[in-house]
Amino acid sequence: MSVARIVIATILITGFGFVFHTLYGETWITSIIDDAAGKGLMANVIRDPYPAWFVMTAALTALIPAAFKVILYYFLGASIPFRNKLLKGATYGVILLAVGDNLIRMPIMQLLSGNPGFIVLLQSAEAWVIYIGSGIAIALIIPVRSHTSANREIP
Repeated sequence: MSVARIVIATILITGFGFVFHTLYGETWITSIIDDAAGKGLMANVIRDPYPAWFVMTAALTALIPAAFKVILYYFLGASIPFRNKLLKGATYGVILLAVGDNLIRMPIMQLLSGNPGFIVLLQSAEAWVIYIGSGIAIALIIPVRSHTSANREIP
């Protein structure tokens, strides 16, 4: 794959995401939410401390993205250049952080919004520990699909 294609794809998806976020998330949907709040429709939104059923639902639905991270590792893990499972898993965790904006982008935005550096570090540390720890756990438990088994089903 050429560098030009990578740059073009990166710029296009970033531009689309930013424009959509700005038009939808920062203007149109915000006015709808503000209107709903003004009519009292947001009065029953659940707030911390959360009831047990809500926490249980959060825990159970967290299995969905976790399962996709495991499946993704099965298919892509062989492409991570380390043989050592700890390094392979930590690298996978860093990849997940980067893809999800938590590695560099969010800490930069938090700093630029005025949060003190130590607060940004504390906030970021939660995602870093979770994702890198998850990556290591996945690498220790899940075998990777070999490149020669590309047409085989998941065992």
